[in-house]
Amino acid sequence: MAGTANDTLSMRDHPETMSIDLAIATASQILFGVLGVLGNALCFAVLRRQSRENNTNWLIVTQSFIDFVTSVILIIYTVQATWYPFSPSRKGLGAELFCRVWNSRVATFSGFAISTFNLTIISIERYIAVVHPVLYMTRLKRRTLYLIAVIAWLTAPTIQIIFAAAFFDYDEKSSRDCIVVETSPAFNIFSGVAAFVFEFLIPVIVTGFSFVCITAKLRTLRRVRPGPVTNSVGNPTCSSTTEGLPLQEAAGSQRPVTSGPQLSAPPDGNKNVEGPRPVAKSSAEEGRDLRRRNITITLLIVYVTYLVCWTPNQVTFFFYNVFGVPRNYLGSSLHLYTTILATFNICVNPFVYAFRYKAFKQGLKETLSRCICRK
Repeated sequence: MAGTANDTLSMRDHPETMSIDLAIATASQILFGVLGVLGNALCFAVLRRQSRENNTNWLIVTQSFIDFVTSVILIIYTVQATWYPFSPSRKGLGAELFCRVWNSRVATFSGFAISTFNLTIISIERYIAVVHPVLYMTRLKRRTLYLIAVIAWLTAPTIQIIFAAAFFDYDEKSSRDCIVVETSPAFNIFSGVAAFVFEFLIPVIVTGFSFVCITAKLRTLRRVRPGPVTNSVGNPTCSSTTEGLPLQEAAGSQRPVTSGPQLSAPPDGNKNVEGPRPVAKSSAEEGRDLRRRNITITLLIVYVTYLVCWTPNQVTFFFYNVFGVPRNYLGSSLHLYTTILATFNICVNPFVYAFRYKAFKQGLKETLSRCICRK
């Protein structure tokens, strides 16, 4: 996220790129911001009711709220910087806050960082729910999610706040404008590595690991083909495999062993008895598995979309800070268009939910039906 914090100031240093490239960037950011406001507001309104009893929907609603606020900030900043440029007239607390918080775009990219951390929380929640369902039902309460979310939201902007304090200042002597402070090469390397690891690499690894484990677990469950359990004579037999149990028991809990009549060996003519086979799942279990698979695929698409949008920007900024390549990266067309691609991520999630997430489709139908009935 930090790789895009200096784009506006650096564009002033490269006026030859401002005509076409800056016009494209301005139009793109306003368009993505408007789509982000409308799409995320719709997601918030549709899934808000369902989030009261579903942890995943609650996290998706918070994700939509974060992206909604970030979209609003993006629109306001772009309009202000493009058509209403402003510089403080004198140095003071107001000038410091304007340069370090607003003009540095730390507010916008802190929103991006919080959104990334929230996506990581969603993947961890899904991992525990699918791979460790007993732990999920007994330990992961809503209060725990509240605490985890608040901690993530407070820690996610840490790097951006450090950047705002270190790289931006108000120049009262010469330009009377916000400036980018020159720092040592060692600090540039440190900040570039810290931003890449903390805001991008760790969330990507944790989220990717979670989805790999979830996918492996779901494939394991799908290998079970329900069917009748019979012996060689055609009489039904009992099955003790845990695959036919509810999800809480199939994940490792043990049923108590009770005393009772034991099955004796069959007569000599019926010795060829088939081994235990899984019990057919009930319709409720089938529906639960389908819902779990649907939300997993939907969130996996959200994760892949995030990778596509943010990887170019983060990787190029990392190489620029650590190795100095490509040269003159800040303010270049490469920097600008990787920033545009990263900004696109703010508005794409609602489209994924609309096409893939069945709970969103159902909630949207119910919302529209209520609106029509009121009329």
